[in-house]
Amino acid sequence: MREEAGAASTRLRAAWVAALAAALMLAPAGAQAAVGQAEDPGRGDTAAELRPPAPGEAAYPEDPSEPARPDATFRAYPRAGYGLDGAGQRFPGQSLEVFAGSNRYLTSVATSRNGWEGGADAVVLASGEDYRDPLAAATLAGTIGGPLLLTAESYLEPGVGDELVRLRPEVVYVIGRLSADVEREVEARGLVTERIAGTGHHETAFAIAQRAMELGGDPSTALIASADGFADALSASAVAAAKGVPILFAPSTEHGRRWLLDRLAELGTEHTWIIGGSAAIDDASVAGVPDPQRLAGRERTETAVVVAEQAFGVGMTGRPVIAGSDTFADGLSGGVLAGAAHNAPVLLTPRQELYPLPARWLEATGHARVDVVGGTAAISALTRCQLGAGDTRAFLCVEQELHAQGYHTGNVDGRLDHVTIGALYAFQKVAGLPASGRFGQAEWSRMLQRPRIAAGRPDLPGDRVEINLGRQLILVIRGGDVRHVLHTSTGAPSTPTVRGVFHVYEKRNYRQSHNAMYRPVFFYRGYAFHGYPEVPLHPASHGCARMFDADMDFLWGFLPYGHTIATY
Repeated sequence: MREEAGAASTRLRAAWVAALAAALMLAPAGAQAAVGQAEDPGRGDTAAELRPPAPGEAAYPEDPSEPARPDATFRAYPRAGYGLDGAGQRFPGQSLEVFAGSNRYLTSVATSRNGWEGGADAVVLASGEDYRDPLAAATLAGTIGGPLLLTAESYLEPGVGDELVRLRPEVVYVIGRLSADVEREVEARGLVTERIAGTGHHETAFAIAQRAMELGGDPSTALIASADGFADALSASAVAAAKGVPILFAPSTEHGRRWLLDRLAELGTEHTWIIGGSAAIDDASVAGVPDPQRLAGRERTETAVVVAEQAFGVGMTGRPVIAGSDTFADGLSGGVLAGAAHNAPVLLTPRQELYPLPARWLEATGHARVDVVGGTAAISALTRCQLGAGDTRAFLCVEQELHAQGYHTGNVDGRLDHVTIGALYAFQKVAGLPASGRFGQAEWSRMLQRPRIAAGRPDLPGDRVEINLGRQLILVIRGGDVRHVLHTSTGAPSTPTVRGVFHVYEKRNYRQSHNAMYRPVFFYRGYAFHGYPEVPLHPASHGCARMFDADMDFLWGFLPYGHTIATY
């Protein structure tokens, strides 16, 4: 490191030679060859000389250093900021209980264990491979007061079989497309089965409705759902389970329409709720149904809110369930949990984030506790954070998500502090956005896309640290994957950072008082990673990789002696 000019340089060079000799003796054998060597990109790790400077690029200084600083105060520029404060939908922060399994079948088990801890007199078992049979079966589940369990069509999921044994029902209703093998596996556990099925989804739904009415269901109102897509239909499951009202499917032909009218008359239905807009169920297909009322929104999450409002108006005021809108299974078993166990509706939201409409409904109804059905593949950690924070744009959730994506945020506490600023800079660089340090809607949208940066030297050992000079980023690589990304400022054009492959050979676990370099870790001559009070968004150092002190504390543990460092 170039400390002083003039007479001091002679003393420094002597000290440097002594330190280098000591480092060579202490460094691992594999690292000794790298000390003092830079890589020729065309010749691998064996080149012993620095790469010639590119045209217009200044020659590399032998001993890069940082200018002396009188103190170590933190300076970040441009100043960071959060542009979404107050821009989200506010609602009461929710107390969450999550019910999830490793797949859709075990998630239905989790809902059963919560809603029917003491067992159940009867259970409904349906296919988890198609939404239509289990959706229609929600009526039966609500009528008998039991859970809806899902399984594969050709075999009984072992975890589901264990749950049936735990529940010890007097009867298991086997629905629709489930194979005879499934029924035999249920009976092999000492349980009694009753199969309910028709020749197709429409006929199966009607057969379920008939059996539910025989067991005490309410035929006065029927729900009409689409048989061609689950998007709008999911929200009907909770109402059917809570009220014991039948679900039938909209026809696609005139013959089917007449069949539907005959079945409604046979049930004695007086009112009809049509679930979904005309794109899902056109007016002609349901012409003539008794006292029709269409419950629809512009998309599936809004339809679920419209249905929830209707349900709330007829006394379904219990603790609601939130399920993912991108798949059907969790919404079905969760809908039965909501309706049959809690007398509440089910709300839907995409996996990535909580939409404002469900949040607005929670605000309007005053709910402060919800059940979340499904793992993070269905309801993301970000969505859960939004629910808990009571704000669809809570900075706490931004910080949590950036941390999960590999940016060093420090403590996830919802505060825009000096550690979070570095994370924002790094994220914006990876996302291809202007590195302003200000997090706004563009950053939010890109964050949901989870942008990634690729490692630049996949030919090197899987565990390494890279300095991407073009992007001004430090990449922590583990097992060949980029695990962490840090903001850095490397060598200015007049004092550029050396390029090549090197190894850590010296670490100083303190702040150097004469130049404010914090915990420097050297990898070639005087080139080092180190903390520093100022880490601008452009190359500004004397060749080292600057970062904020907290980032250096984080990186320190990833830089053992002999560790591979690549700069490019």
